[in-house]
Amino acid sequence: MPLILKICDRIGLKKKLEYSSDDFLRIAQIFYNEIGKNDDEYYSFIRECLSNDSIQPNGIHKMLFELTPASILTTNFDELIETAAAQECYSLKVIASDKEVPSINGSRFLLKVHGDLRHQNIVFKEEDYLNYSDDFKLIETILKSIFSTNTVIFIGYGLNDYNIKLVLNWAKNLLKENFNKPFFIYTEDEQLSSSELEYHESRGLTVIDFHKYVTENEYNGNYFIRYQRVLEAILKSSSTETNGKDKYELFNGLFELVSPLNKMMALRPDDVTIKLSPYVIINENGIISNHPSYAKLLEYFFEISKMSSQERKKLPVDIMKKYHEILSVFNKALIFGFSDEKGQTMFEGVTFCFSYQKCLEFSYIEMRKFVSKSYVDLNLNYQKAFYLAKLNRFKESCELFSHVATSAFHERNYLLYYLAHVNLINISLAIKSINKNIIYYGTLDNIEIKEIDFNNFPVDFQKEYSQFKDLSLASTLLYKNFYDSYVKCEGIENVINNSSITFGSSKYRQILRQIDSNLHFILGNCLYLDDFSEFKNAIIHLMTLLIQAYAVQNKSVRIGSMQEIFGKDKVVFDIFEFYCFIEYFDASEIIKLFSENNIEEIEFVDTYEVEKAVENLLNYYDKVLSKESQPLLILPFELKIKTCLSLLGFINISQKLVDEICYFIFKYEFREILIDDKIRFLNAQLYKRKMNSAKNRKILSNKFIQYFDEHLLALQNNVKYPMYSHSGHFYYELIHYVSENNNSFPNQKLSYRISKAIKMNHTELMIPILSHYYNYLSTTQQQQVCRWVKNELINNFSFDIFYYLLNRNNKINKRIINELHKYLNNLIAPNNTNGAVKVFPLRDKYDDLIQVGYFCFIGFLEHKDFQRYLGIYNNFDFYFLYEKFNFLNFDVKFLLHLSNNTCREIASNQNVKKKIRENIVATLKKNILHPKDENKLIKILINYFC
Repeated sequence: MPLILKICDRIGLKKKLEYSSDDFLRIAQIFYNEIGKNDDEYYSFIRECLSNDSIQPNGIHKMLFELTPASILTTNFDELIETAAAQECYSLKVIASDKEVPSINGSRFLLKVHGDLRHQNIVFKEEDYLNYSDDFKLIETILKSIFSTNTVIFIGYGLNDYNIKLVLNWAKNLLKENFNKPFFIYTEDEQLSSSELEYHESRGLTVIDFHKYVTENEYNGNYFIRYQRVLEAILKSSSTETNGKDKYELFNGLFELVSPLNKMMALRPDDVTIKLSPYVIINENGIISNHPSYAKLLEYFFEISKMSSQERKKLPVDIMKKYHEILSVFNKALIFGFSDEKGQTMFEGVTFCFSYQKCLEFSYIEMRKFVSKSYVDLNLNYQKAFYLAKLNRFKESCELFSHVATSAFHERNYLLYYLAHVNLINISLAIKSINKNIIYYGTLDNIEIKEIDFNNFPVDFQKEYSQFKDLSLASTLLYKNFYDSYVKCEGIENVINNSSITFGSSKYRQILRQIDSNLHFILGNCLYLDDFSEFKNAIIHLMTLLIQAYAVQNKSVRIGSMQEIFGKDKVVFDIFEFYCFIEYFDASEIIKLFSENNIEEIEFVDTYEVEKAVENLLNYYDKVLSKESQPLLILPFELKIKTCLSLLGFINISQKLVDEICYFIFKYEFREILIDDKIRFLNAQLYKRKMNSAKNRKILSNKFIQYFDEHLLALQNNVKYPMYSHSGHFYYELIHYVSENNNSFPNQKLSYRISKAIKMNHTELMIPILSHYYNYLSTTQQQQVCRWVKNELINNFSFDIFYYLLNRNNKINKRIINELHKYLNNLIAPNNTNGAVKVFPLRDKYDDLIQVGYFCFIGFLEHKDFQRYLGIYNNFDFYFLYEKFNFLNFDVKFLLHLSNNTCREIASNQNVKKKIRENIVATLKKNILHPKDENKLIKILINYFC
């Protein structure tokens, strides 16, 4: 029920079918007087009448925001427009009282001319209208100013509305010939006659009659349809409208649309698509396809593209200037040609152009040279500030971006001002992130930067660069464009996993193009955006899909051939993807990703570019950072190099680069690059790919001896040597990459140091000598080592040393067997804690007993010496008894922790193999295992027990 009828019910007034404007004012005033002019009761009643959850914004509200109005004026005091604005992510400053007018400050705003319920200042009753000029002095001034300087469209008012009459008369009398005629959308049932239109024109209105845009059968009393059709007509009346225009006018319209984009250094294909929507479609190869219904917009541009150079010389200079500017925009947006009914035409002279190759190739030395110079030109200073940020010199970068922004604003170069301020915000956020990790990086001064509001910019700027609005909102930019990629790639993971033929080359090309075009845009425009975790996560998501696709294409596929799935092209990587791996992944993520997809090697289009980028990274550290003492400058680059080492383990690189890396990683002792990372690289290149050379053998030999000497000295001085790793690799392993044939060390230096260790009785070195150096010793020295070790076991038994000695197939004498029995008896004694505090993860109490059982199983120990331990633990019993074991007691989870060789040994007996297979199948049927354990057990079943 309308509010006026509810008021009539409340005060007992007789209802009428129709009410005049005066009636509304009079009845509201009577109601106010009846309740004793009680404001609280008055507003409480109105709120209650208007509180209806079913009243929500509709499609007309959305269309209003598509008009991108500079401001919105309303006499309504509800909150429908604010709600609609929020739903459309349209930023509006709400002004509903004179006190709020000073806060406008150029922002796009919603002016609530008649106040609102929040302020309890609505213009609703008679006295409100009479006192309006006193109560809303500033709002009235703003209102009149808007009519003086803007084009206004009236939506939802009647032609005889009291508000319109007041404002129009004032504006028209004051401005006279400078008065901007407002537009009025007329939606009444009766179509206006020519004389009525003339009358309203004389009042200062341009009337848009909805009857011209819709038939009577279509609207049939529906006001929504009436407004919708008129607004659609307004939105279509742009420079891209093709009706009634010849090809030359459309060519000029095309130029006006895209030429502002030429001020950007790099563009995404979508930036052009948005400008020309719905007239073009751009495919994953950067080819424009005209929309069949709108082919005329680009008709003349395509016509010029097909001309010979001689034909183009005959065209007017102005036409060719515009043509080349449009072509430049397409080039920056990675658009290379167009297709029509006659086939595909490539634009002449348009090739891929990456604006800032220095970033892509990690040319930090070149960046450092660039930032060492002074510049007057603002664009060069903008570039310099960006390079400073890429070099992690954030404070200097902030100061220079601030200077660029200020100067650009004074010069009214709003685009450069906007981009500089965006970078200023993002770098300040990066600094805050660093400051949260003071222990790691050290302190930095806090830099506070105010957010920038895109809506504060001139309207023309907003229209020209609307697709870059999100750049100012770091929190939301991160990142709509990449969020779209999630949507586009939704379900691809399942398609890849199922080896479906629907995942073709076009799919992975979309992913590649998404990555390449966004990096091209961000780095090409010197935007410091790719340091944010949200951005990195989006890139990681896309790169993960590519790796999954790459893994599938290199496996045998059950449905169709590889060509059916991937087309003629296969997934291969280039310098863009290499950059993504290094910048957005850490070393462990790369190892995990490749391991999960069973990838041992990946292919790059041009390994020369990759190697050049690696060398640039190493040279920068070697020539610049090695002399630095600031962790903020050094550590991020160490992490990049660490990631680089992990990735290079999966790439075929030249012998020259392998040697350079070997020299580099052992020249320095890094904080972030551990011996694990170095050994992993050596294993991939020197062991698996056989990329060992005399040069790297010499480097590793010298480094190994250096480490050994340092270790001996540390033991001599009773201090802990730091070259141990928590991840399983030690410097001892270097010896395996020094030998040419894996059984001889190239010099006598090792023998000398082993003798020294034995002489000084450095028992800490027994395990590395037995596990790593033993095979590289002479027979005489091996015997010397065994005597030393056996003597230690008799005097101070250690199961770990015993384990490595036995693995060298050494015969164990009775005295050592007796010491082993003492150890095992103590181990299995009730309530034995070995005097240690146990922490997670707990080591199985019987692990060493199980190992003894295994040694009995493979014949290293005699069964008769260990009969006494039967019945203590099932896993020992299994190894000891083997065929005679009661397989009702066999726990298949035991298999999950065994090596491949051990599984093969266990499965060597067909009877045992069969019984274990039956146990595995029975356990799997019970569905009691964790999914990961279940998958692993299935693989063990298939590989060893089937």
